[in-house]
Amino acid sequence: MSVPALNGSVYTEYVDPAVTQKTISFTVGADLVNSILVVTFAGLSNDLSSATFNGKSLTVVHPSEDSWFYEQFAYIVAPDAGTHDLVLNLPSSRFNVSIQVYTGVNQTTPIPQSVGGYSGTSPMTLNITTTVDDSLLFLFEQGGDPTHTVGTGQTQLWNYTGGYCTTGSYKAAGTAGAKSMYVTHIEDGNVGGIVFALAPFVITTSIKSVAGVAYASIAKIVGVAIASVKSVCGLS
Repeated sequence: MSVPALNGSVYTEYVDPAVTQKTISFTVGADLVNSILVVTFAGLSNDLSSATFNGKSLTVVHPSEDSWFYEQFAYIVAPDAGTHDLVLNLPSSRFNVSIQVYTGVNQTTPIPQSVGGYSGTSPMTLNITTTVDDSLLFLFEQGGDPTHTVGTGQTQLWNYTGGYCTTGSYKAAGTAGAKSMYVTHIEDGNVGGIVFALAPFVITTSIKSVAGVAYASIAKIVGVAIASVKSVCGLS
């Protein structure tokens, strides 16, 4: 197995004034293998109700709802290649949004774990337990402080300072088990976030099973040949 990988650039935006629907034109590269499109969303007053990409529905997950923000993510596996509309539907709200594409992701259970949380002090730490080796962990955090410093081993994808500030970062999880991700910030209070695990694509057909099929086929062919020889020679 190999760890899922980010493909292309990341889109980020703070949407203000409040809207009930937002359409974003986004491009997915061609010929991507075992891909997933992921949207992170943080509303200031409401949840994300639904989302579509090129008319196809995304799965919306709500791992966190704190008293200040509504941090969520949505995803669709094998997104259509090319430039298409991502449509977000929600009760009226201002919000932060990001869009990312990853490859090498399990297409049946792409995001088996996710957690959300809120912290009134720095750093904000979120703990998650992965069940698959070589997962990729992603942390999305929102707060009023424009200065975000991500944790050790985390790669920061963006530090957005417009409106309510957000940051996104990822790291390879390695062996399955208990993991953590964190962000430090200057101002304490009003910081929420989510962490989710992208599971790697796994080839489930083992060498043993392939060899077994081959052995069975050879045995069948040999058996037919022996029966033919016996028949020609008049043997029982």
